[in-house]
Amino acid sequence: MSKRSFSHPQPQTKGQFKAAQDVLRHRAHPQSSIDYRFQPDAGLRRPPQKETPVSVGNWILTFIIASIPVGGLLSLLFWACSSKVEPSKRNFARSYLLLVAIVTALVGIAIIITVFIFKVNLLELVARMLYYALLGVQTQY
Repeated sequence: MSKRSFSHPQPQTKGQFKAAQDVLRHRAHPQSSIDYRFQPDAGLRRPPQKETPVSVGNWILTFIIASIPVGGLLSLLFWACSSKVEPSKRNFARSYLLLVAIVTALVGIAIIITVFIFKVNLLELVARMLYYALLGVQTQY
């Protein structure tokens, strides 16, 4: 059986020695492109950047905008999906949208249960509500 022999390059200068190390490293792990040389900050994480806190006035404006029926919903969707918004405002928008979805689902379920259990004509109920709301007539029970 013959033994395979590798010819190792003989370095002459410091630059050639580094090149020889790179060749040997590539022979040992040809699929790896990791540089194993000493790196002073290797393994150390950078400290997270501090976010600027959202001011009280900005929060008040956020609540006012969120209470607008259609525009508030659109702005909440923008804040929830945008990466340019502060993380606290983004999380607030996501939680507010989740709460709106849960409440809408519960109200929808309550309306469906009311219609099917009590046999209420939903269109007649809405028409009566609009009639009394628009005319300002108070019902007497």
